[in-house]
Amino acid sequence: MPWRRIDDMLDVHPKIEKLRKLGRRRFSAAMAVWLLAGCHASRAQGTFPVEIVPKLGCDSGWRSVRDLVSVGLLIDLGGGTFRFHNWYVYNETEEQKDRKKQAGRDRSKRYRERESAKRNASRVTGRHALVTVPRPDPTRPVLINTPPTPVTEDTRPGEIRELEGRYPPSVVTEARVACALTRDKRKMGDGPWLKTLRKLAEYPREASLNAMEVFVDRYADGEHDEKYMIGIARNYRPQDREEREPMIKPEPSYSEAVAAARADAAAHNEKLDEKRGTG
Repeated sequence: MPWRRIDDMLDVHPKIEKLRKLGRRRFSAAMAVWLLAGCHASRAQGTFPVEIVPKLGCDSGWRSVRDLVSVGLLIDLGGGTFRFHNWYVYNETEEQKDRKKQAGRDRSKRYRERESAKRNASRVTGRHALVTVPRPDPTRPVLINTPPTPVTEDTRPGEIRELEGRYPPSVVTEARVACALTRDKRKMGDGPWLKTLRKLAEYPREASLNAMEVFVDRYADGEHDEKYMIGIARNYRPQDREEREPMIKPEPSYSEAVAAARADAAAHNEKLDEKRGTG
């Protein structure tokens, strides 16, 4: 159904103020004609003929049309046709309406095709498919032997596993958890994570691995997202990995701890002997 747009500041427009000065009755009659004629104009590209004025139900229809023309709300095109001022400033052209209708039909068609494909895929059971014969209409579906329709599956989990296999599992897990800290629910879906892995795969493995480790060690604060990690990989230099010290150092073994303690004690005793000798 066609419809028209009306500015919500119409009541304070200078042209309306001019029309209001003509008196309450003439103002009300003119606005009634303007409103009802606009309904016809929405179906006729912003115009209406003089023939419809008596049908608007206003006793002073002709005078109201002249009042609307005098204040500039209507334009007399001659030949008994009037046009609304700035009609296409506020309303769509016929071409725009047609494009919108066609876009709606295309969306509906794509939706019906997707739903039909889903229904056909769900009706496949083993080597048999449920088929409804249009004529004659059977009381029950007829089973016929047909090859099963392939059901499309989401290939993202497989690709994620393949890309994650380039790095140590613990590093991958910690990197995904660190990226998820920037989300409201502290979870990162497969889609954003797959996109991140694809971007990291554009760089050498060493650069991507270093980016994950640096991101987890220094930037897992809920403010830096995966884009920051990708930037680290993009700006990677081979010496970065050698210069960087891990924030969590491995615990020394018992023998290493004892040897370190003995070395510290020996160094301390040497310093005391030097002090006693100089004193």
